[in-house]
Amino acid sequence: MDFSDLKNKRVVIMGLGLYKEGSGVSATRFFASREASVLVTDLRGEDVLVPSLKQLARFNNITYVLGRHREQDFKRAEIVFQNPSVPDTSPYLAIARKAGALIVNDWTVFLAMAHPEHLLAVTGTRGKSTTTTLLFEIMRRWKKGVRLAGNIGVSPLTFLSAYRGEPVVAELSSWLLRGFRSGQYGPAVAVVTNIMRDHLDKYPSMREYIADKSLVWQFQDRGQCVVLNRDNPGTRAMGGKVPGTRFWFSLKPFAEENGCFLRNGAVVFRREGKEDVLFKISDWRLSGEHNLENLLAAVCAASAYGVPKNIIRAGVRAFRGVPNRLELICTLRGVRFYNDTTATTPEAAIAALRTLGQVSGVRFQVSVNQKLKTQNSNLKSKIILIAGGADKKLEYAEWAKVAKRYCKAIIFLPGTATDKMKSAMKTTHYQLPTTHSMNAAVRAARELAAKGDIILLSPGAASFGLFKNEFDRGDQFLKAVKRLT
Repeated sequence: MDFSDLKNKRVVIMGLGLYKEGSGVSATRFFASREASVLVTDLRGEDVLVPSLKQLARFNNITYVLGRHREQDFKRAEIVFQNPSVPDTSPYLAIARKAGALIVNDWTVFLAMAHPEHLLAVTGTRGKSTTTTLLFEIMRRWKKGVRLAGNIGVSPLTFLSAYRGEPVVAELSSWLLRGFRSGQYGPAVAVVTNIMRDHLDKYPSMREYIADKSLVWQFQDRGQCVVLNRDNPGTRAMGGKVPGTRFWFSLKPFAEENGCFLRNGAVVFRREGKEDVLFKISDWRLSGEHNLENLLAAVCAASAYGVPKNIIRAGVRAFRGVPNRLELICTLRGVRFYNDTTATTPEAAIAALRTLGQVSGVRFQVSVNQKLKTQNSNLKSKIILIAGGADKKLEYAEWAKVAKRYCKAIIFLPGTATDKMKSAMKTTHYQLPTTHSMNAAVRAARELAAKGDIILLSPGAASFGLFKNEFDRGDQFLKAVKRLT
């Protein structure tokens, strides 16, 4: 569709959201500024959406239907903007499709209007944000004006009017990749970090989830590149299907094929049989095997795109990580506090525990006033974990094994996933209390902590219910820790 003439078009924004530069607010501003007749509908009420509504106060061509959706709005719509949180199976989208409406997201619009030739797109279940941010930090050292967009928090519609063909590095969730369904564009470089079970609360099965992830490379041509994790079964299976030039990344050396791997303490890149040692692993500051995978994914993408190795090495050496991803926020009286709020799957929480953990166990009891007291402070385990939240129809058996192995104690936040996590734990040497606010969880964790311990927020579940989103959850953790001082 040609989005250049939208005057008086009937546009429904389904899901306004709360991100300042996110999809919902940016799309509403885009369509309203082009004189469309815009109706915003969101299941949340005005009291929750105040920050977003204030951003749009200057427009007089927006109607709001909040706290509900109405069938008649979707029957009349010519264009429906689908917020990333809205599943394809929504009955309201079905109504709109039947009425002939065009279903779009911000990437549908951006791709159609900007025709980006230099898009580097990163997707996957885990590691997207770290990989995307590192790739962006490398790219901006090489080219001026590089844009960062996508699930990282910035809609491409925020810079569409000023876009002049500069490279765009984008983190793309499966929801945002729906914008590629028109089949007109494939990114210059597509990266899939891994494929694991996730979002099964919104997808009927893994097949549909993987199909959306595959959109990142599905419409590429041979002149474009795709970077895949050779160590992950899900991405390994994609390797035989991709139309673009394939590059693997792996923690282990592999023969002949294009890609990036570790060998003798160094990162090696191979293209068409020619190998180049890019830098030593000692240049990398982040801990954990999962972060080594993120490093290889970003470096492989940059190398495949043609970034010189001295630029890549400089970017790697300067990188300090991403906020909210296993972020050390402070040390208080010898206790370290880590914010890993974006660990919304059991696999992500497992990675955090393995990175920080020490194998041991400890026994606790709950007193009448619900204050936890240690029975044995001489054991080696250091992690007091804050976990739990809303379920995405995921499995927690492996998480429970790792949690019991690495955790000194676990404080739960309420939610449907919390029930599954406790059930998966089965028997433990300590109680599994649930607190009903982040403040209470942090206070309970601090009462248990001794000098040298770690208090880790790594929920392993979604944030719905108690928090606006995972970033609000992280912000509340930071505030609760600050109150301890």
